[in-house]
This record gives sequence, structure tokens and C-alpha cells, in this order.
Amino acid sequence: MPSDYISLTYDRIVTRTHLAICFKFDGEKRWIPISLIDPDSMPLSEDGDEMGVEAWFVTKEGLEAWES
Repeated sequence: MPSDYISLTYDRIVTRTHLAICFKFDGEKRWIPISLIDPDSMPLSEDGDEMGVEAWFVTKEGLEAWES
């Protein structure tokens, strides 16, 4: 994964729109814009997995607790 992405581990996908995905992290729901997710790690399953998210967004939204 390129260095400008941070790998996050999520529990499951709650819902999707054409612009964003709502993930559940340890019981907390967080929306992440699809455009900020690494295309090579785009979540395909509703079950928990890892994905890459642009580093600046992870920091801005305080998602570091779910870093893989």
C-alpha cells in the first residue's frame, strides 16, 4: 500500500451510497468518502476487513485507533 494511505481495520459495512461508505469500528459508525479509499483495497464484503484510507483524512477524523 502506498505511504499516503493508512490501513484501517473495520468490523463491518453498515451502508453504502454512491459517494461514501458507512463503516462500523468497535461499535462506532463512521462515514468515509469512496474517493479517499485506496482503490486496491476497496471493501467488497460487508464483513470486517482492512482497507487503505488517505492519511490526511485518517488524521483529520481521528481514525488512528483503528490503524492496522
